[in-house]
Amino acid sequence: MNKRLSLFALLLTAAFLLGACASTPKTAPAVPGNLPPLPTPNVPDLNDVDDAIQRWQKSGNAHYYLKVDERAASGAVRRIHIVVADGALRAALVQTRDGDVWGEMSSLPFDEAKQYTVDGLLARVRRDTLGAGPAPVNLKVVFDNDAGWPMVINAEGMPSYTADGQVSLNRQYGYTIATEIAPLLEDTAANESGVWLELSQGNGPQAWCDHLFIFNDGTSLYTDDCRQTTLPMQVPAARISELEALSEGFAALDVEDSEENLYRRLTIQGRGHGEADAETIQSAWEAANLMHELLSYPLGAGVTLIFSQQDEVFGADMLRQTVQPAYLAVRSPLYGALVSPDEAYLALSDDGGLQAVDMNTGEKTPLLIAPQDGSYYLPRAWSAAGRILVSQVGPDGKQALGWVGLEENDWHPIPLPEGVETYGCDGGAVWSPDGALLAVAGGPPESACSGFNGLALVDIDSAAAEMLPGVTAVSHPSWSPDGTWLAFSLQEEEGLQRVYVMHPDGSGLAPVSGNTQGRADAPLWMPDGRLVYGLQGAPAGENGLYAYTLPDGEKRLILEGETLAPVSISPDGEFLVYFDGDLQHVWSFFREENLDVTLKADASFVGWLTPPPDDK
Repeated sequence: MNKRLSLFALLLTAAFLLGACASTPKTAPAVPGNLPPLPTPNVPDLNDVDDAIQRWQKSGNAHYYLKVDERAASGAVRRIHIVVADGALRAALVQTRDGDVWGEMSSLPFDEAKQYTVDGLLARVRRDTLGAGPAPVNLKVVFDNDAGWPMVINAEGMPSYTADGQVSLNRQYGYTIATEIAPLLEDTAANESGVWLELSQGNGPQAWCDHLFIFNDGTSLYTDDCRQTTLPMQVPAARISELEALSEGFAALDVEDSEENLYRRLTIQGRGHGEADAETIQSAWEAANLMHELLSYPLGAGVTLIFSQQDEVFGADMLRQTVQPAYLAVRSPLYGALVSPDEAYLALSDDGGLQAVDMNTGEKTPLLIAPQDGSYYLPRAWSAAGRILVSQVGPDGKQALGWVGLEENDWHPIPLPEGVETYGCDGGAVWSPDGALLAVAGGPPESACSGFNGLALVDIDSAAAEMLPGVTAVSHPSWSPDGTWLAFSLQEEEGLQRVYVMHPDGSGLAPVSGNTQGRADAPLWMPDGRLVYGLQGAPAGENGLYAYTLPDGEKRLILEGETLAPVSISPDGEFLVYFDGDLQHVWSFFREENLDVTLKADASFVGWLTPPPDDK
């Protein structure tokens, strides 16, 4: 991956670090004699721990109420309530859980309770980070960003050697603690930093592998003890609303489930009253499974959106949602750029002509020298066969359509159908998935620069071209991933515009947008075969971006808006670039929300860079 993206080395980070919660511990397990070494514990950086301790000390929180939910590796579950006033422990109560029922509160001796104050918990974290505890542990901690107190502590006992050289699993030293803190005399239910949902999964009650925490402020933390992964994320607003609605149905939910050797435990702090019924519990599991899928992997890792703006090429990192320049040398003006389907080359057209930039080496290969008549080349589309569809745009704005290849770097005009004199200002052109055919769309006959109208299908190798029957005034053609369908926008009577599909042999013509008003346009195929298009000018509430499923005809409004139009879908099907008025946004299909990446009106889409399959 790094070699292929060497040209964008300043644009992409060489390795993705999933979190800062893991680092090399200060103390490794002792090994008696010549026995083989044991795994090294994975613990927080000591500087991070000390920084959290300093933040807590500087916060001056001497009056607080603390609720601690502790789950030991043995399966024992306790809830401890601590009251600290004037910096001193004033009260300590404890509850134990039997099945799904919490018992009555009882007093907890102060000597034991001190280890559950914030200072006591921080001291325990520091001790285990240093490896000074009773046994080595893998340790993950989430600290409050402001005050530094530990919101979640997850420790897994590591194997070690006994004095006689036997391996001890030390599972009794593993524990998980989730804390909730609030100032005294305030409603603790209003605390925004507590744990709202916790989902643990693994091979059994004493071998939990991964954990998902969702906090009241809408953030989440996913940890995978098996792969040593830590991933903090923000829960999408739509999912927060669903969780809020679910939480209104009970005061608290704590259930376990198992199937096919997978044990799961789900805890949700409710916001209503009473116990959850069976239907609510089922809904809670469904919501938790969705949250787990959504928040347990780094969305967009290695995926970069490439665009050009003001004579520069930029990359937008989908994971970090940041934009950086690629620092490509361009002879101003930059007319256009386009990434090849295999992401090996970048077609670049500037004042020097059209060239291909090798993404491995940065080597530039001239393809077409800049014309001397004031015209320029505009790269339009790459084919899977390595051909580049190019428009030569004259000083008067008229365009000639041709192609050039890496091995055939001469201008080749696109063959014309019988009776067509020129493609003129075509309404869009796209290669078939195998690169064998080119579909060229033509707008209405009354357009200012029309040379043809309808849909032409061109076979480059045989130099044959024909008009497909039954369609006129066509724009934005798009091939399905399997090559069996062409989608396009077709203008009908009185300004109505709908999206149609047709087989490349001219059969199967059918509308898919179904709109009776407005303009459905710019269809794009997703890798899974769904069709995305935009609708504008329809009645309020109907405009926006739609996803259509062939062949069952299911249509869904995925994003509402009056001026939305698709631009491109990433090769992995996770992201959609779309216009909203003069701005371009990036939509995440999986998260069902916009990313924090916005392109201005003069930005031009160039392509996508994605990691090879074995890098994902």
